[in-house]
Amino acid sequence: MMFKAGEELPIVNLDVTIKQMLEHTSKIKRHGAVMVVDDAGKLAGIITDADIRRLITKQGSKAFEFKAADIMTAQCKRICVDALAAEATSLFHKFRIDELPVVDAQDRPIGMIDVQDIVTIKVVG
Repeated sequence: MMFKAGEELPIVNLDVTIKQMLEHTSKIKRHGAVMVVDDAGKLAGIITDADIRRLITKQGSKAFEFKAADIMTAQCKRICVDALAAEATSLFHKFRIDELPVVDAQDRPIGMIDVQDIVTIKVVG
């Protein structure tokens, strides 16, 4: 999922509820994950669609009251903006993930790559 300059990214703060997160990101197209940031704007974790499905299955309607910090995968995999596509491909395969946050030198999210983007690059490139 490569975002264009100026396009809104699926990013929320640690303290938002799942309900608030879904409301905030509902208009962002093609997102299978939401990046969670701390008060300094640094990447703190990621919440995938699968994380939300598992939470709702276990908690029912109470799931929407949980905070992003409660369900995120902390210390998630990420890639620096200047990394090569081959590095992203390696991370996708090694850790069997579908979304990979792209961060700047200060660990602030600036984009997200979806595994389908890598497939597209391989087919086109």
